[in-house]
Amino acid sequence: MRTILYIVNQLRKAGPVVVLHDIIRYLNRSEFRPVIVKLMEDDPDRSITPLFVEMGAEVYGLDCSFAELELNPAKVARKVERLAERCGADIVHTHGYHPVLVAARMKKRYVRMETLHCICREDFVFSKGMLVGRYMNQRYLRNLARLDAAAAISQSVREFYRMALPHMDVRLIYNGVETCRFKKATAASRTALREKLGLPQGRTLFVSVGTLSHRKDPVTVIEAYKKAFRSNDDQAPLLVFLGKGPLAESCGKLAAGWGNMIFTGYVFNPDEYLQVADYSVCASRSEGFGLNIIESLLCGVPTICSDIGPFTEFLSPYPALRSLQFRVGIVEELKEKLLEANRSPIDMTDISEDIGNRFSAQQMASGYMELYKELTKRHEE
Repeated sequence: MRTILYIVNQLRKAGPVVVLHDIIRYLNRSEFRPVIVKLMEDDPDRSITPLFVEMGAEVYGLDCSFAELELNPAKVARKVERLAERCGADIVHTHGYHPVLVAARMKKRYVRMETLHCICREDFVFSKGMLVGRYMNQRYLRNLARLDAAAAISQSVREFYRMALPHMDVRLIYNGVETCRFKKATAASRTALREKLGLPQGRTLFVSVGTLSHRKDPVTVIEAYKKAFRSNDDQAPLLVFLGKGPLAESCGKLAAGWGNMIFTGYVFNPDEYLQVADYSVCASRSEGFGLNIIESLLCGVPTICSDIGPFTEFLSPYPALRSLQFRVGIVEELKEKLLEANRSPIDMTDISEDIGNRFSAQQMASGYMELYKELTKRHEE
């Protein structure tokens, strides 16, 4: 049996941790033993550590400070090495910036790999600003190059890292979703869910899921909606934002006086909102994948989204959905797509089934298990 030591910052509900949850859920436990080390203390409001424990994963926390991870990752690496030795780790599998800094300083007797969740050149600049973001980008790439392999979550991500680090072994393993959780609602359940969520029956509903941040670009969505529809028109579609973030206050001011726009704050499980939506809307300027879009499509809800690489990549087989994409940040184009969607519904039956076949959590986990076997075999030779 091979022991996989996963290194994460925290086990809080966010895309990379949800992906890790689904990898571990479908690991063959007769072949692989999952052990997780959290570098920092969990955010208590968003921690999903109990879900990992329930699945039988061993979870350890180091409670490192941000300063310790930034300034002395070698010291943290020694702590992780002691844990790796105790649990007999065969593979160290990292997820994110600080985990890579730590793994790069561990002894080479472990197979070390990273899941590439984003295009670092874009993501770090959007989240940290130009100066800090560029520094993080260079530091991440230098440390990533010291690992043995990496798995990219989309072809767009893979292409970026193969250009940035041409000698690195970068595989493609698409993210997957637990498809049984995301199903199209029946008419009866849709009515009941709308009532439960306090949403009116019979109104078109646009839902936007994600952090209110520059990278997700909710401002473009708000401005496009204001151009497309009249304020406080009780026949106009509703626009619901699920999430909070640094732009929450400015988004609230921009939407002031528009009763058809609703901000719920952070929602732990957006499933119910997606099941009662008519369309999801995503204006992201950068993504590694886009789990929320896949979840929307599985619920039978078409998406109106920006034309960034990963979105175009997995929407390319569906011309009707490709026609609803708009150029990043172009308010006028999104306005037209909102109006078009409000006039012309899309039959999602075959699309939802196909998405489920292409992006299942079981398929993703199978890809990682094959990679684990290949890397350990190569390491032993």
